[in-house]
Amino acid sequence: MDNPAAQLPLIPFPYQVIKKLGNGSFGKVYLVINTTNQQQCVIKQLHPSSEQPNFIKQARRLFRQEAEILKKLNHPQIPKLIDYFEDKGEFYLVEEYIEGKTLRHELPSGKCWTEVATIKLLLEGLGILKDIHNLGIIHRDIKPDNFIRRQEDQKLVLIDFGAVKEFNLEQSRLLDPTIAMGTRGYMPTEQARGKPRKNSDIYALGVIAIQALTGKNPLELEEDEEGEILWRNLVTVDDKLGEIITKMTRYQHKLRYQSADDVIKDLHAYIYAKQQSCPPTQILEEKNKPSSIEDNYSNTSTSKINSISSSTNQSLKNQEDTSEKFSFSDWLKSPFGSTLTTALTIGVIATGGVYVMNQQQKAQIEKEKADFLTSLDTAYNNQNYLECFEKAEERLQDENNHISAQELGEYIGKCRLEEAKQKAQFLNYAEAVATAKQIPTQNQYHNQAQIMMEDWSRAIFDKAKHLYTEEGKLEDALKEIDTIPDNPVRQAGLIVVSQWQEEYRTNSYLINQAQKDLEYGNCQSAIETVSKIEGSNYWLLEGKKIVDQAEKCFQDQGIESNINTNNSTDNSSNNQNNQNNQELPDNVIICPPILCPE
Repeated sequence: MDNPAAQLPLIPFPYQVIKKLGNGSFGKVYLVINTTNQQQCVIKQLHPSSEQPNFIKQARRLFRQEAEILKKLNHPQIPKLIDYFEDKGEFYLVEEYIEGKTLRHELPSGKCWTEVATIKLLLEGLGILKDIHNLGIIHRDIKPDNFIRRQEDQKLVLIDFGAVKEFNLEQSRLLDPTIAMGTRGYMPTEQARGKPRKNSDIYALGVIAIQALTGKNPLELEEDEEGEILWRNLVTVDDKLGEIITKMTRYQHKLRYQSADDVIKDLHAYIYAKQQSCPPTQILEEKNKPSSIEDNYSNTSTSKINSISSSTNQSLKNQEDTSEKFSFSDWLKSPFGSTLTTALTIGVIATGGVYVMNQQQKAQIEKEKADFLTSLDTAYNNQNYLECFEKAEERLQDENNHISAQELGEYIGKCRLEEAKQKAQFLNYAEAVATAKQIPTQNQYHNQAQIMMEDWSRAIFDKAKHLYTEEGKLEDALKEIDTIPDNPVRQAGLIVVSQWQEEYRTNSYLINQAQKDLEYGNCQSAIETVSKIEGSNYWLLEGKKIVDQAEKCFQDQGIESNINTNNSTDNSSNNQNNQNNQELPDNVIICPPILCPE
């Protein structure tokens, strides 16, 4: 059996790998120990999954960016940067090791948090966001997986600053549009368009709060016609707290809180109002109490059970008051009572069993659905766009599929579009068009794809134009034009192609005639023939070659060439007239049939 320790990579001194923690498209993450001081820390090693120069350049940029950002940050709930360095072409980022589990483990489906636990989550998260926003930094990937509940003090720690972006402190958004980074469900609209603002992070934290209160994954939440999240009907929550969270997650960024400090002030005002309206509450008692997962969850189910139990006892008491003459135990012993009790018991067991079975099946389907969508998110975030849309398209055709066409369609559209962009980035415009044009018409990414395909079509036409006008490769140029979809660029291109084909026919014939003239020693006639060539650089250069050969032809015959003068013999004038009057014979093959079908 292989020794697992032997499979661990060698990290430059003084670090020694303990175990692998994870990996992504840009690198791998290891738990290591500094052998000089026995301190455990985390090392991120740049190890791109692609060898493309642009991909490596982007990965290196993100690693350096994360290092520079972490150097700026000094917050007790953000991992400290210990070191970063390059060694033998590899890039290493060394950070403080945070022991604990991610917030995702505290947000299982169906488990609802208390208001108190949710407020504590918000205040902790907002405190971190306030500091990084004041430094001009947007995190851009606020989600449960990027919060760790630190084991030693149960505080939340914000990790993974690889997606951060700096912004102008005098404005609320980035100066320049950037690529869309983030996680589906937690990412607001402006961020998906590549224009994140600091309140994009506030939106994501608000969505986590909604997830905590409702027990629902953000992808399960519905929206109204204006894009607002519909969640208030799913849980009973104090109106003021509900208003604060709703304002954090408004669809339009202008209607949201503009800073983390604004949200903190409203939350403190809410807590103060609660304290004034009743004796010291759970909010006061638990504000600074370390959290445990069990403390977070609401006891709504227990309260309902106690309420039902209380109602049942009161009902029995009323029956005792009105039925003193008849003992309930005597009734149970009667044949009718015994039979009815047995039947009810069987019915309750049967229906209860069916209910439990249905609930289990539903839970299993929901879990499988969530896992599948998570796998698509992972593929998208790791830039494995081909895997992303192929899995989504295959799932859409599966007869046992329980995921809506709209949800899968979103992945198909955005992953196909990103795959096409990636191909275009490496100048594979024809492949980019072929990938993007398969986005369905009704898909939300269709219009965006059409705009990009028109740009890529122009690039394809430019390539075809170069192939013909500079290299004379008409067949290759036509093949490129054939990859352009039916759009205005193609229509204009076909007109130009017809001109190329006519030019090819004429100039090919003239070149062939001139070459025959040279073969028979008709030097002057060859020059006169190629003087009729018109068109692109390729044909002019071909004509120049004939002229050079004609000049040599004159030298071989001992005749002084008269190429640059207008003088010519009567014989050459006659040849000129004859040439002018000569028509192209139909039987001369000057172009392959595939290129000149007419």
